Formats: sequence, structure tokens, C-alpha cells
Amino acid sequence: MVRDLIIVFFGLISGKLMKSLITIHLIFVIVVLSYASLAVETKADDGSSPDDTKAQQTKVVEKKITTFAQLMKQAESGDVEAQVKLGWHYDQKRELDKALSWYKKAANQGYAVGQFNVAEMLRDGAGVKQDKAKALEYYLKAAKQGYPKAQYCIGIMYATGEGTKEDLNKSYIWLALSAYAKADGGTQARDLIARNMDKKSLESAKATVSKIIAKLEARRKNNVNKEPGGDG
Repeated sequence: MVRDLIIVFFGLISGKLMKSLITIHLIFVIVVLSYASLAVETKADDGSSPDDTKAQQTKVVEKKITTFAQLMKQAESGDVEAQVKLGWHYDQKRELDKALSWYKKAANQGYAVGQFNVAEMLRDGAGVKQDKAKALEYYLKAAKQGYPKAQYCIGIMYATGEGTKEDLNKSYIWLALSAYAKADGGTQARDLIARNMDKKSLESAKATVSKIIAKLEARRKNNVNKEPGGDG
């Protein structure tokens, strides 16, 4: 997130996005946010977002993955969580070709965390030829499943024209969705983009976000009502 906020910040100052001077207050907010995030930022995802780390760790314990051999066996059997954990294991050992291979196995089964990690490696050129356009495709796969980190990254890429054509409208929409999902830095990045949009474009983007969120809320309510003990 630190890297992304800095990219957006300088992009807004030096690129076509700059329509008005960034205030001293906004600069202060970005600097403070960036330093506050240094302790938690990682390149790839081990299957746990900052908000659900304990829950993911509990799942690992419940599955009794206590040895590398057991992890490998589960991964080879097609367990997507185990595949991502194994990818993370190789990622930490800097065996990036193996890490990418296991992330892709999970991604190809539609697992959002695997898709996000493949996107990260493609975006950074880690263990694979850098391909930001392809990275955006993987981010979109994860984002459409509601994965907050991917939504945030897409917003940043549209804001800076990274791997795609610069589009503040799309940037705002994805960052707003990431903020709704409580992604780290989503709210601050969304507001930064909003300050550089004209009134008409901003209102249009906000209307789109409202419609999407309304659908998400309706879907969530419908799912709750279908559960045992629900109203439906």
C-alpha cells in the first residue's frame, strides 16, 4: 500500500491528473498513512488479509497441517488453501518459480487469494516476466469475487495508467469498493482521486458505486435469509 499511495501521489502532481494543487493537509495524511503501513505491508498474500489473519490461521490448525509433507499432500490433492500456503512457503524461500506455480494452481480453480498473488508477481516481475496488463486481469478475477486488496490495487492501476489506460472514473469506483470492504488505505486513496475529478464525473462514479453496493447488500441479505433460522 505504501508503494501504491506514493505512486498515486506523484502521479497526481506530475501527470495529466493534476487539476489543482494538492493541499498541505493532504500531503500530511499520505505521509502519515504511508509510515503507519510500513509494519504490515507484504508483497504476496499467504491467504490471510490483515483483518482475517487469525481466522485463516485457525483454519490451518483445524486442518492439522503440521508438517511440510502434509501440506504438500493436501496441495497436490487440489486443496486451494494448501496450494497458496505452499506457494507462500516457496515465496519466502525466494524459490519464485515454484511459488508462482502453486499460486497459479489455486488461481486456476477460482481461488481469489491465489489470483491476487499471481497478479502481484506479474505486476512486480517476481519469478516471471513483468506483465502489468496480465496482472490487472488476475486482480480483476479476485476483485470480482469481492477481494478487497485486489479492488484496491485495480483502483491504483487505473489512477496511474499502470498496465491499462488511465481512468479516474474506474479508479474511483474500485477504490470506493475497496473502502466499503475496509481495505487498508482504500478510503484515503479514494478521497485523493475524488479531489482530482470534475464534479460531473465524480457524481457519476458515486452513483455507480451506490448501485453496486446496493446489489451487494441485497445479495447478502438474501443469503442471510436462506440460512437456518433466517427470515426466509
